[in-house]
Amino acid sequence: MPDRKYTPAEKVVIVLILLSCVIIVAIFTIKFDHSSQIFPSLYKHNLSATTKIISYEAFGNMLKVDYELKNTGDVDIDYYEIYLLVRCKDGATIGDWTNGLTVLQGTTRSAFTIINVDYSRVARVEVGRMILRNNKYGLELNTQ
Repeated sequence: MPDRKYTPAEKVVIVLILLSCVIIVAIFTIKFDHSSQIFPSLYKHNLSATTKIISYEAFGNMLKVDYELKNTGDVDIDYYEIYLLVRCKDGATIGDWTNGLTVLQGTTRSAFTIINVDYSRVARVEVGRMILRNNKYGLELNTQ
């Protein structure tokens, strides 16, 4: 079979067809989770979570606070800080914080922390703010 010579116009058409194929593959790939590794500048990551106080109780002369952190984003949480506010019966507010590691995408971490405050003073406990970090994509969220 003899070698075929392409005209300049045919070469342009071939290049456009190949470029169209690459674009179609790119658009198709973006719809899947691994697209962020192939086209990082085209994909925005969502680092988010919800936190709630499950319960609090006396722990000796201190306060034990059970909480949940639910990863509602589309990336893992590598590190978190939760700032808690203890509202006292006398109107005082005592702040404290806790931290933790690795809450995978779509999972919930149940944990507890101990706060050095006399349980008899406590009216209620609230979540003040959170800091979330994802190291892979260099993300940080501060809910202040």
